[in-house]
Amino acid sequence: MSGLSAVLQGRPFHRPASQQYRFARRLAPAHRDMLEQALCDRVRNAARNLQERRAALTMWMAVQQARLRTYDEAQREQYALDRRNAVERGLCIVTLPAVPFMLWSLRRNHHRSPVRVEYATAFDNFMRMLRDPQVPPELRETVAQRLDYHLRREGTIAPRQAELLRRWGAMELAESGYLVSEDRDLPPHRIEDMHVLLRRRLQTASGPEAPAGRLTRQELLADAVAALTGTHWDDLDLSALTCNRTQEVLDHLHDLGDRDSRSHARARLALEQARGRVEPLVRNLLALVAEGVRSARTLERARQGRVDRARRAVE
Repeated sequence: MSGLSAVLQGRPFHRPASQQYRFARRLAPAHRDMLEQALCDRVRNAARNLQERRAALTMWMAVQQARLRTYDEAQREQYALDRRNAVERGLCIVTLPAVPFMLWSLRRNHHRSPVRVEYATAFDNFMRMLRDPQVPPELRETVAQRLDYHLRREGTIAPRQAELLRRWGAMELAESGYLVSEDRDLPPHRIEDMHVLLRRRLQTASGPEAPAGRLTRQELLADAVAALTGTHWDDLDLSALTCNRTQEVLDHLHDLGDRDSRSHARARLALEQARGRVEPLVRNLLALVAEGVRSARTLERARQGRVDRARRAVE
C-alpha cells in the first residue's frame, strides 16, 4: 500500500484518479473499514514522525473519496432510469439542445445525493478527524482543505452539509460536534432519492439478485449520450474520441432512440454489434460518420442551413 501513488493519473476516457483512490474504491466495505481504522491509528500515533502520519492521512482521505463515490445497485438502477427518461423527454417533449443540461443536472444530483450508502460515514469521518485533539493542527488543516475540495470541485457533498460548510466552515462545524448521523434537521428527500430508498428496501427484502445483464437499448443510448456530453455517472468521457464529429454521432444516437425518427439501417447494425457496450457503440457510429453515413437529423440540419442561407441571400 505504501507504494501506491497519491498523484492523479490519467485514465482512458475517465477523469484522472490516484492509485490510492482506485485501490480504496475496489475494496469491499468491510475491508475499507479495517484499512480506515489502521490509518486512523497511524495518523493519531504521536510516536510516528509527521511525514509518516501525513502519508497515512493521504491514504485515509483517498478512502473517504472512495466512500463518497460509492453507489449501490439501487442507486445505479435509479440513475439509469432517470437518464433514460430524460433522453426520452428530450426527444419527445422538449427541445433536443436541452438534453445535455438535463443529463448534467441528473449527474450533479447523483453525485451529491444524501442517500449514497457510505456518504454519512464519510462526512462524519471528516468531522471526527477535524476535531480530534490527537491529530496535529497542520494535518487537520489538510483535512479541511480536502473537504472543501469535495464541496467546491468534486460536488460530492449533499446540499444540507454543503450549506452548513459554507455558513460555518469545516473547522467550526466540526468543533460544534456536528454529525450527519445525528442531524435532526435533515430536509425531506428528493423524489429520486425516495425512489432509491424504496428500491433498496425491496432489494433487501427479496434477497441477493442475479448479476445484472448488459444494458437495455434505451439505457445504452442514454449512457452513450452521457459519455459524449460530460454527464456520465462514472465519469466516462468519449468526447475526445469523437472530437469535431461529436454532434454527428449524437444525431445517430438520438435517431436510434426516437421511435418517430427513421434511423439509418447501418446505425441500427452498429447498435446491434455493440452488444450493450457504450464505447464500441460510439466507435461504430464514429466509423459510419467517417464513411459519410449521415443521420436523418444531420441531413435535416444541413437542409435547414441551406434554406436559411438562401433566405438570407434573397433578403
